[in-house]
Amino acid sequence: LKFYTEALGLYRENLGDDDIEVANCFQYIGTIHLRNGEEDYAFRAYVEALRIYRLEQEENLSVASILFNLGQIYKKRKEYDKAFESFAQCLRIRKSELADEELEIGEAFEQVGSIYAVSNKNMEAMKFYQKALDIYEKTVGKESVPFARVLLEVANGLMEQDKYDEALNHYQQCLTIFKKEIEEDSDEVAEVLVRIGVIHNKRVDYEEALKFLTKAVKIRTNIFGRDSDKVSATLFEIGNVLEEWGDSDEAIETYNEVSRITRMNYGPRHVMIAKVHKRLGSIHAVRED
Repeated sequence: LKFYTEALGLYRENLGDDDIEVANCFQYIGTIHLRNGEEDYAFRAYVEALRIYRLEQEENLSVASILFNLGQIYKKRKEYDKAFESFAQCLRIRKSELADEELEIGEAFEQVGSIYAVSNKNMEAMKFYQKALDIYEKTVGKESVPFARVLLEVANGLMEQDKYDEALNHYQQCLTIFKKEIEEDSDEVAEVLVRIGVIHNKRVDYEEALKFLTKAVKIRTNIFGRDSDKVSATLFEIGNVLEEWGDSDEAIETYNEVSRITRMNYGPRHVMIAKVHKRLGSIHAVRED
C-alpha cells in the first residue's frame, strides 16, 4: 500500500490527476483496502479509478473488476439497486471481453442472481444461479466450493417454493463438498446443517430437525463463541422447533437466550427482539397465561 500510494502521488504530480496510470494506482489501492476489510477506503479509491477510466472511455476487464468490487460493497451496505447496476455492467463487459464459459463470467452471473434473491425475485435469481452453475461445472467442477456456494442458494430458492425433496438433495450435496473442501467444522457446514434442520422442522420431523440444528450450534459456538449473532440465529431456529414440538418451557428458555445475546450485541431495539417477543407471545397465548 505504501509503494502504490507513493506511486500515485508521483503519477499525479508528473502526469496529472486524470492519467490512466493514476487510475491503475487507485484500483490497486482499492483492492488492498478491500482485502484488509477497509471498505470505505476501498470504495473511494474504486470510484476515483472508475471516474478516470470513463474519462478515457475505457471499458475493459479492469473496469469490470472495479464494478464487481463496488457491487460487493454496495451489497454489503444493502444498497441493492446500486449493487445490481454494478454487477450487471460488470457482466456485460466480461461477456464482451471473455469467452462464454470463463470463471469470471460465472462469478458475475452469481452476484446478479444474489441481488435478485435478496430482492425477492426468486425466478430471476434461479435463472442467473443456473447460468453460474453451468459455468462453474465446466471451469472448476461440481465438487468445488464455488459450485457448492451457488447450489446452496438454489436450494434456498427451492425451499422457498416448498420443494423440500429437491432442496434437501442439494443441501446434502453442499454438505459433502464443504466438509471435503473446507472442513467438517466450518461455518459453511453449519449453515447447511441449519437449512437441513429447517426443512425437517417444516416436515414435522422435530427430532431430526433438532439433531441438525444442535450440530450447527456446536460448530458456531466453537468458531464464534456463545454470544455471537450466528449462534443466536441458530438458537432461534431451535426455539421454533421446540415450540412446534410442544415443549414450551424449553422453547421459552431458548428464546430468552436469543434475547440475551441480541441485547448484549445490539441493545433492546433490534428486530430480533421483536421476533422473540412475537414467539413468546404466541407460546403464552396457547398456554393462556
